[in-house]
Amino acid sequence: MPTLADRLRKERQKTGMNQTDFGALGGVAKSAQINYEKGERSPGADYLLALIPYGIDVSYLLTGERVAKRSTALDERRSGLLSLLEVLSPEQLDALEVVLKGLAKRGD
Repeated sequence: MPTLADRLRKERQKTGMNQTDFGALGGVAKSAQINYEKGERSPGADYLLALIPYGIDVSYLLTGERVAKRSTALDERRSGLLSLLEVLSPEQLDALEVVLKGLAKRGD
């Protein structure tokens, strides 16, 4: 089974990035990235957490198993609709919630 070092190298190569640039994502220098990929040192939590926003599967790095990704990105239309919620009164939000729940049930 591949080691953390092997998986980290594979993930970096998958991005097409060199060690300097990939290390920068995690907030470390090229030398640290090299040590992680050689298995001479293990990355810390701060490094791993810093990789998540860039789409790196940290769960895979740690366990060797991929987790099915859920899309958290909103398209432009949904994002625009969410921004409209900010101007609604509490009563309007209650009414909207009833409507949306009804629509969701019809979609079942």
